[in-house]
Amino acid sequence: MDSTPLNHLHFVFIPLMAPGHLLSMVDMAKLFARRKVKVSIVTTPLNSIQFQASIDREIQSGSPIQILHVQFPCAEAGLPEGCESVDTLPSMDLLNNFNIAMELLQRPLEELLEKQRPFPSCIIADKHIICVARVADKLNVPRIIFDGKNCFFLLCNHNLNKCKVHEAVSGEEKFLVPGMPHRIELRRSQLPGILNPGTDLKLHAYREKDEGMTS
Repeated sequence: MDSTPLNHLHFVFIPLMAPGHLLSMVDMAKLFARRKVKVSIVTTPLNSIQFQASIDREIQSGSPIQILHVQFPCAEAGLPEGCESVDTLPSMDLLNNFNIAMELLQRPLEELLEKQRPFPSCIIADKHIICVARVADKLNVPRIIFDGKNCFFLLCNHNLNKCKVHEAVSGEEKFLVPGMPHRIELRRSQLPGILNPGTDLKLHAYREKDEGMTS
């Protein structure tokens, strides 16, 4: 890729349909485009409304950036029409349906990306859109995973997965997070669902996906 002229590169961004994830990746996409490489942001029509105006300004300033639309399969996944983002779900009981809808995007994404010229050089996708891995493999395109969590969260998560001190305490009992430069105390009930299987996994999964909204 290093020997490819910049105007022949094409980066495709596929953000998760949740504002904290979506807008962060849109900002990153704009930075790429300002370096004069072609950039496409793939999302649904309703999600693109949030940032269409800012992309129009980028295009007017000369950035080679565009929005590509895929239709979100609400009906096929058992979602109410128009529920194209996590924050529009009327109930977290529908989160599994939302995940199914994202899985159903695999073929539409393949068909959309196959038509692009120049052909995609790299796909940068939110880690929660799992079907993109299969899309990238089928199209033989390199894939980079976007994870919006901050370094503090990732270090805590790594140390707890390694030492598992949280497994020896009750839900409201405090414990010390190991391996941190400062004294960090948490309760098991504060941990994300993947580290706390005794809690409501749907709710914690939503909080993990949505945590960027309030950061």
